[in-house]
Amino acid sequence: MNYSNALIRRQIIIDYYQNPKNFIKEPISDPNYKVIKTKSDSCADQFDLYLLIKDDLLVDLKFSGSGCIISQTTFDFLSKYLINKKLDEVKKLLSAYLEFIFKDVKNPLLAEEFDIFSSVHMQSNRIICATINAKALNEYLTKE
Repeated sequence: MNYSNALIRRQIIIDYYQNPKNFIKEPISDPNYKVIKTKSDSCADQFDLYLLIKDDLLVDLKFSGSGCIISQTTFDFLSKYLINKKLDEVKKLLSAYLEFIFKDVKNPLLAEEFDIFSSVHMQSNRIICATINAKALNEYLTKE
């Protein structure tokens, strides 16, 4: 697909926002899930990330909370690439994603579909939204 067309990118983002795959409305109470709380210093975005890790594998990743279309869709989109991956691979994908958003450097680890977020790096306020959850997850996994 050609992701250079801004209208196509916008429509895909809206579709993810309206039909999220890993966004949940109710918190997960299962004690096997780790919870990471995120809150933006610059806007009202705040989320709870729910991770289920077994044998060095990210088995499940859900999130709840509230935030703008960019903060929700970027993490929902990213999460589908992280689930069922070994933690080392998750960390590599997160690093590649963060570098893409911050510096517009496309890493071969990232699928072509990530190009829907190719203009995010041009708006500093959107960078914060697009990275709030990925940064928190990356920091958590780095400490693990």
